[in-house]
Amino acid sequence: MRSTKNFLTFSAAVFLLTTLFVSACGSTGNPASTIEAYLNALKDKNETLAVNLSCAEWEKQALAEGESFKSVEVSLEGLSCETTEKTGDTALVTCQGTYIFSYDGREDQEIGLQGRVFKTVSEAGEWRMCGYQE
Repeated sequence: MRSTKNFLTFSAAVFLLTTLFVSACGSTGNPASTIEAYLNALKDKNETLAVNLSCAEWEKQALAEGESFKSVEVSLEGLSCETTEKTGDTALVTCQGTYIFSYDGREDQEIGLQGRVFKTVSEAGEWRMCGYQE
């Protein structure tokens, strides 16, 4: 009787650990939220966050994109993103919104996000920015 009870306890523990492991392997968050956070990190000149939201392959480009906003006043208006396609560990995201920036308070310039398709990948259990669809 005791060996049956030990076996059931062991089996329950294995089941619990397996369930936790499988759920931990899934990606958290969603691709659209990741892209929104990435775009806001660029606006906020937070290069560390932009890199942390990027896949390993995109980290250098995230730094370069962050660098482009360092010497300008920038805002991001009307930002909203949606996941348009998701296949396994990759997803595509499109966004609406506009970066508005100026150099030394001069005339405002705009960069619209419409028409860009952002690529995301699931890496280390998180969705990460990983470039643009060509």
